[in-house]
Amino acid sequence: MTRCTSTRGRGSAQGIAAGVLADACGKSLSLSGTLSGVDFGDFESGTPEYEGLVDEGVTETTVAAVVLQSRAKVAIDPPDADGLEASGHQVALRGLEEITVTVTSRDGSRKKVYRVQLGDRAPEGRGPDCLRGAVSEGFSLVVYEGGSVEDLVTCAASRHVTALYVLHDGDYLSYILGAPDFVTAAFGARFTDGVPSLTPLVVKSEGPPSSDPAGIAEVTKAWPDCLRGEIAPGFSLVLFEGGGVEALAACAERLGASALYTLDNGEWVSYILG
Repeated sequence: MTRCTSTRGRGSAQGIAAGVLADACGKSLSLSGTLSGVDFGDFESGTPEYEGLVDEGVTETTVAAVVLQSRAKVAIDPPDADGLEASGHQVALRGLEEITVTVTSRDGSRKKVYRVQLGDRAPEGRGPDCLRGAVSEGFSLVVYEGGSVEDLVTCAASRHVTALYVLHDGDYLSYILGAPDFVTAAFGARFTDGVPSLTPLVVKSEGPPSSDPAGIAEVTKAWPDCLRGEIAPGFSLVLFEGGGVEALAACAERLGASALYTLDNGEWVSYILG
């Protein structure tokens, strides 16, 4: 039985990946490659499968693969985008799921396939699922999972939100993304110790709309009441534990509310109690 040996290399946005594998005949094939703008972690010749993260804004990469033996063959899929050998093997990344590099021994009897599965790199900070709820063009109601104001803003930007609103003592406090500090000072002062988990917000977006990335949240423990959140004179943002409209109306009336409002595709829908 033959045994393959390997050395470790590095694949990164700067683009160097290298490894050595021994074929069944005992002759080494040295493989090196470049994937600019794609990070696929540590390369090891004995590992054929990798997950590659495409850096934000990168739409094309140049794939280079070199073997030690002059008669060994390398095949790259997808094919070269421009067909010009002098410019390297260029691959358009938009909509592409994977890149494969196949190394074949000189007699054609053995081959090794390396596969990089591609995915977009998430924005820095938390992913878009930190805001629960669909975001429509116009205004939408969402729930924040909790964290700092900076994390909330990063998350909101990833959902194409341009403004955030919370209700405090019946008045709206706003955070306009990209606005000067004095415009957002009141919002920041309200949450100097962070934004609590399950904080409801009204958000504004100019699109494109996005569906709820987190789906329906699982309730792991009972709520202290059917409506979560403080009900103050005027308007308040609260969460309903779930159930029929009749149960919601009975709960709201018991807690002193006189009207209920929700947003549907950017439009307010009302339920006047009584």
